[in-house]
Amino acid sequence: MKICVLSRGPTLYSTSRIAHAGRRRQHDVRVVDPYNALIGTLDFGLALAHPIVDLASIDVVIPRVGASAMPFGLPVVEQFELLGIPVLNGREAFEVARNKILASQVLTAAGLPVPRTLALHNPEQVD
Repeated sequence: MKICVLSRGPTLYSTSRIAHAGRRRQHDVRVVDPYNALIGTLDFGLALAHPIVDLASIDVVIPRVGASAMPFGLPVVEQFELLGIPVLNGREAFEVARNKILASQVLTAAGLPVPRTLALHNPEQVD
């Protein structure tokens, strides 16, 4: 299986451990910096390219995109999804994980226990 680990830092502990575990299981694992990807909409449809890795041949994507890389990393994740390439923890998961209020709402709606949480815009509403 061809696995793309989407990460700005190939030497980061979590990224390198994922890549190592995949290779140990005989998978072809490529760590790809989302900033080196090209995404676009062209006359023939969606485009996704990289100067070294053939992204069209990827079987699954494991995003490890941190907050600093989110402005371009998230659209790259979305492009994989739109092209039908399976993404572990896709765009929607990133949105939920980065928003504490939304995460509480989603977990509560799924029937999971969460700490009591209140959100308000006006501090005068605290009472």
